[in-house]
Amino acid sequence: RDQFRCLGMERVGNALSSSGRSKEALPVLEATLALIRRYWSDERDILRVRGNLASCFYNLQRFDEALALEREFYAKRVSMDGASAECNPARAGNLASTLRQLNKWVEAKTFLREQVAIATQAWGESHGITMKLNAHLRDTLHLDPAATRDDLRL
Repeated sequence: RDQFRCLGMERVGNALSSSGRSKEALPVLEATLALIRRYWSDERDILRVRGNLASCFYNLQRFDEALALEREFYAKRVSMDGASAECNPARAGNLASTLRQLNKWVEAKTFLREQVAIATQAWGESHGITMKLNAHLRDTLHLDPAATRDDLRL
């Protein structure tokens, strides 16, 4: 029963965050994380809520905190499921967006090129996931003030 209440709290936090009320969502998600850690300690549940917190920090323009959580989230998911698991490219896109916000262009480009290669090998060039990662890479290259013409050719 308490688990359902905790999941309900998480949904409230996510709803607040996705409706532009991230400042109000933050304490709800932090309380949810504390409850899950205290009573259930399931790694996937903890990871999910930490991913939601990362999104909330991003929405609040607290990019350094978002980046730390995104990096941790992505590394743990890859260690649990492998780099080509379908949920990981979406998190890779979130991580790349946060890197761009912090002007970490070289890291963002390197990371996205690796992700595109993984997605291409796993699903092929025309798969939606691969195309979305390519779009993230294109955006990064076009926004990078130090990008060269060779970079822009992909």
